[in-house]
Amino acid sequence: CWLFIPNKIVYVSLSYLIRIKVAGTEKYFLVKGNKINQYQPVGGVYKLVGNKDIYKEWEASVKPDSKNPRDLRFFIKAKYLPDVLKWFKSGKDREVGVWREFHEELIDNGILTSGNFKSIRAEYLYTREKLLSKETRFNNETYHALAYNIFSIELNSTQLEELKQLQEKKSFTKKYAFVSEDEINKECFNNSKTRIGQHTKHII
Repeated sequence: CWLFIPNKIVYVSLSYLIRIKVAGTEKYFLVKGNKINQYQPVGGVYKLVGNKDIYKEWEASVKPDSKNPRDLRFFIKAKYLPDVLKWFKSGKDREVGVWREFHEELIDNGILTSGNFKSIRAEYLYTREKLLSKETRFNNETYHALAYNIFSIELNSTQLEELKQLQEKKSFTKKYAFVSEDEINKECFNNSKTRIGQHTKHII
């Protein structure tokens, strides 16, 4: 990065995905994306906390459609990427939990009840990276660098029962879907008419 392509522009996205698997059914629980017409895991980009100024330290610039400059998706020169990834893995000056997106996507949207999901137990599993892939989604961008922390939710008996009842009531709606591992690998379900986000494979 710093030797061969130091000034190439890289879009960086640092986020987390939550694996929610219904025991006994082997189905994965996904939600409808807000920006893209697809189903995907619960999760999203981390946010900065504290006083760290990535815009000054790494000359970062905010993603054009970002309404919140504290979201960890931004543009940098490639020479800063090793430092960004090292900082991200340290867990300093950023969110480390997964509750915010879980609450926004599942409870605020009325999919799950706040009574049964007052809290969740989340276990960190692993990190998946896709670094310096050629992309042209944004102006002046040359590469993408994506990092996903993958978590698994440990459901208590009451939470598991609510999910099972939700699946029995309807396994596919405009807000959520229960899908198989095979469907995730194919990136589609509902007789191949409905798209599953490519990044969903990271939770398998």
